[in-house]
Amino acid sequence: MKQSITNVLLITMVIVLWLTPAFGQVSDSSRVDSTTVSLPKEYEIDSTFSDIVDYDAEDSLVFDYPNTTAYLYGNAIITYQNIELKADYVSFNFVTNNVIAAGRKDSTGKVVGKPVFTDNGQSFDADSIKYNFKSRKGIIKQVGTGIADGHVYGETVKKTEDNVMYIKNGEYCPCEDETAITRIRVNKLKVIPEKRVISGPWYLKIGKVPTPLGFFLGYFPNSKGKAAGILIPRYGESAQLGFFLLDGGWYQPLGDNADLQITGDIYTKGSYGLKSVFRYKDKYKFNGDLNIKYNVIKSGIVGLPNYVETKNTFIRWSHLQDPKARPNTTFNASVNIGSSAAFRNSINTNISDFLTNTFQSNIAYSKRWAGKPYNLSLSGSHSQNTQTKIFNLSLPNVTFNLSRVNLPLSFLKKETVSKTKWFENIGFNYTATASNRITANESALRLDSLNQLLASSRNGIKHTASLSTNINAWYFIINPSVNFTDRMYFDRLDRSFDIARDQAVIDTIRSFNNVYDYSLNTRVTTKLYGMYRFKKGKVKAIRHVMIPSATLNYSPGFDRTVSGNFGDSASFITYDPYSIGIYGTSSAQEVGGLALNLQNNVEMKVNTKDGDGNASTKKVKLIDAFTLSSFYNVFKDSVRWSNVNTNFRTTLFQKVNVTATAVLNPYQIDTATGQNINTSYFKSTGRLARMTNANLALGYTFNMADFWDQFNAKTINLSTNANLNYTYSSFYNTSTNAFMDNYTKSFTMSGDLKFLTRFSVGYFTGYDFVAKKITPTTLNLYVDLNCWEFRVNYIPSGTLKSIQFSLNMKSAILKDVKIERRKNLSENAIPF
Repeated sequence: MKQSITNVLLITMVIVLWLTPAFGQVSDSSRVDSTTVSLPKEYEIDSTFSDIVDYDAEDSLVFDYPNTTAYLYGNAIITYQNIELKADYVSFNFVTNNVIAAGRKDSTGKVVGKPVFTDNGQSFDADSIKYNFKSRKGIIKQVGTGIADGHVYGETVKKTEDNVMYIKNGEYCPCEDETAITRIRVNKLKVIPEKRVISGPWYLKIGKVPTPLGFFLGYFPNSKGKAAGILIPRYGESAQLGFFLLDGGWYQPLGDNADLQITGDIYTKGSYGLKSVFRYKDKYKFNGDLNIKYNVIKSGIVGLPNYVETKNTFIRWSHLQDPKARPNTTFNASVNIGSSAAFRNSINTNISDFLTNTFQSNIAYSKRWAGKPYNLSLSGSHSQNTQTKIFNLSLPNVTFNLSRVNLPLSFLKKETVSKTKWFENIGFNYTATASNRITANESALRLDSLNQLLASSRNGIKHTASLSTNINAWYFIINPSVNFTDRMYFDRLDRSFDIARDQAVIDTIRSFNNVYDYSLNTRVTTKLYGMYRFKKGKVKAIRHVMIPSATLNYSPGFDRTVSGNFGDSASFITYDPYSIGIYGTSSAQEVGGLALNLQNNVEMKVNTKDGDGNASTKKVKLIDAFTLSSFYNVFKDSVRWSNVNTNFRTTLFQKVNVTATAVLNPYQIDTATGQNINTSYFKSTGRLARMTNANLALGYTFNMADFWDQFNAKTINLSTNANLNYTYSSFYNTSTNAFMDNYTKSFTMSGDLKFLTRFSVGYFTGYDFVAKKITPTTLNLYVDLNCWEFRVNYIPSGTLKSIQFSLNMKSAILKDVKIERRKNLSENAIPF
């Protein structure tokens, strides 16, 4: 039934003229009667529309030609460009371009089919609408419309051609839930699309209860995008730093792809802090953020010995490149560097940063060449210990890697032979790395100390290359290889004895040095399978897999040590000038022998049934891994066997993680020196070996949600991870001829408890059984109050012992409408 109204009228007029040349009476049996009239020039249709006006109605459509009006009944709809009007009843005048829409009462007296007016994607619900298509102005009664993070209601609304609404006797609901009872009541309201909402005097009411919260004017953002604005601080009190305001400042969007947030902290006893957060994102390319924190913490009284002032800076930068942006090139960064006390003196920090003892950074760029077997990477890294205040910087790091390429040796085989020969699998690998490293105390990291830092840096270049192949012979895999390593250093250690000053002298000499070595290796490995099947019972079979391997290796000794009377009091010492090299030095001893390794795992097949009674088989791991390894050195004159290293790992009941390691010594020990003697432990004691040290770790993880589901509780959602960790270590003390034991036991628990759909409690806590004290604990209560949200954060012990309350609106544009209170608690204080 959709057509152009203009075209329909023209066709209808032609038909009338053809049937009634004298313009006689035309009867209409529809709802609205039409009178016989001539159509003088002033009644001709005003063709002012730049586009087609479409219409539709489920019930009927009636034309009143004398009054140039069309009436639409039953789910009527009129569309013109980006304007759409729906209602149960609509009338449209072709001359004035006025449209009137309303609903109707059903048999129960309820009004149905109320008008819904949409313009440029913005919709309005109303009791009645009067609108002019030409001027794009209208009057709307009892309107309701959604805006950014909220809804606006009004008794009478005037809409202008630029979609600005002037509302009388209105309400602003700053909540996504249009039925929420939190409302801002105002007599006059102006809504500017995608910009702002401006009002006269207003007050906040909750339900029918007015509150004293209000102001003589209102200004609310009405944009779904980012908007600049003030960040309201939160306040509180600290016994050490005084009353404070935290995180107050300014938020500034920087176009569509970036924004900047600058905030500050201030304390009444003189301390202060500044923080800037810069975020950026380019879709399908990269995203990241830069966070710079600076604070000055003052404690004690100025002029007295207890006065301390510390200045701390911390920088965090995260940059992540989209993998699809540049497939052959990547650049990523994760920087965490700054003062060790940055998160220990300030109140405005989280417990995770407070408990962290180490911070690390890495910036990396890599380049691959499509279709080529080589790649290049550049990086810089850093690590720091907040307790020792030692910084380790590695900058720059350069790595060039040539992936394995087979040597072109196929010409050595006969042309008639199609099978691949072993020499055709000989491959070549090469890697070159270069690095510069600095180790310094935090206090030495200053610009005026740059020359000293560079002078103390250690650097070098390392080349590694290898030739290898693999040969399948019967049930064995044989992997022979030749490996070469060359280290290039630009300084070396020099020791001497100054007779005049009667002291040993240690110096670093700048020079170019090559420290190389090579080795030959041949590894033979195979797999052995064992299976035991059960004829009866739930257990179907047990399978044991063993992977034995033997490696023959040889490395000649490259003794570069220097001996002489260079020690204290001119004592005789031996040292390696290249021991200070960042890549180590070559071995002075000739090494050759046999390395043995045995890996084991054990699995069990169990017959099970599903919920429908269908039989199936399930694999259960009994031993994830059990490994033994040792080495026999043929070039030693005695004590040729090394210690036997054992590792064991399994999971019990899919919950308890078990890890155990042990070192076994096959020789007797000289109790006077603690050194091995060339007498087997078995020969003197009848036992294979003596345990020198051992470690056992047990970890248990329990998710209470699985347990809680058994009760089919609909109103409570419990998500809890509980971890119980136990570690035990023991080592043999040769001086006391006894074992020294050390163990730690700890319990940690974290998770969320949600109940009654609107309440949740988050928690992180634990207990150290050795220290007999609770580990750092946090408790968080969250209550969803529809338009509002209430939070309580409680840290019951430790340096950060505090409690914080927060009541704020959930709306993103009104999130600074809040009440916050934080109080740092002394050891004897109570929370409230």
